[in-house]
Amino acid sequence: MNGKKIIELIASIFILAIFISSYAYITTIAPQQQSSNNTTNTTQPTLYAAGVTNASIIGYSNIVKLNIRCKNQSSIANETSSLLGALEGNNSISNFYQSSIQSILVQTGSTNTTSLYNYLYGKMGNDSMACIQFSTNAEVKLPSQMNFTVEGKSFLLPIAPSLQSYSLPINMTKNMSPMIKVRVAVLLTLNGTILSGPVVSAD
Repeated sequence: MNGKKIIELIASIFILAIFISSYAYITTIAPQQQSSNNTTNTTQPTLYAAGVTNASIIGYSNIVKLNIRCKNQSSIANETSSLLGALEGNNSISNFYQSSIQSILVQTGSTNTTSLYNYLYGKMGNDSMACIQFSTNAEVKLPSQMNFTVEGKSFLLPIAPSLQSYSLPINMTKNMSPMIKVRVAVLLTLNGTILSGPVVSAD
């Protein structure tokens, strides 16, 4: 074997030795990636709490449904439709749609929901309005704090401003109170913070 071949063989053996030693270092010394299976998810303990309080009515939806439930449905429906047509004609309401003899949907305009109820009441009287269910949504605001019952015990807890405003379906009546009794249900953390909710319904 000539000298050139010997030098090439020695060089190849040297390079192979460097490669093997480098690989051994990487696999034994370099840090190993941690498995994601070591991550554990913990669920925060919660408590169910509920209470009843008075909420303030701060406004009403501009969508109103009239459900006529009288023996003389036809005449009441015609009278109501005539009055609403006049209001639509002078732009006091945006529009109305009578889907059946007993059901009328109204979108109020410059005449707000309370004014619309009082206008119809003034025109039709107590007997006619008594058989018309005047349904809409009330915009209500919960107090800043209220009593909740938790596992049989009562606690006064704060309600954050971001959790105080809600919309509830109601039936309007003459001289509606500015307050409405509501039931409030929440999920609490163990330190008394509202974690989920509130779920608000008329009591």
